[in-house]
Amino acid sequence: MENLQVISVATPPDEEDIVGLEEDVFSIEYVIENELDKKAYGFIYITTNMINNRKYIGKRVFDRNKKWKYYLGSGIALKNAVKLYNRDKFNRKIIDIAYSKEELNDLEIKSIKKIQCCRK
Repeated sequence: MENLQVISVATPPDEEDIVGLEEDVFSIEYVIENELDKKAYGFIYITTNMINNRKYIGKRVFDRNKKWKYYLGSGIALKNAVKLYNRDKFNRKIIDIAYSKEELNDLEIKSIKKIQCCRK
């Protein structure tokens, strides 16, 4: 599995700024019921620190061991925040599904640009 990087949004955007990204949120149950974890390549997610509302956008490949279900992210800033606040203070939402590596990379870039655009 490739090493995936979480990209942190330095200044948390207002909640209404990311509504467009979170309109179609996929629950873990939905993904499993529809076998998207078997049909699709991976997904884009937003992990939110519920203490300070900081957002982390990233991508994850579906894996056979279903570790994707518990994945919050792998960025240094996120890992440090999880150590500081504890895992239960974070919420991850799957915001898009990709069916190839290229699509996954493109969706991650588009999601990050959309957040950056909303912050200006």
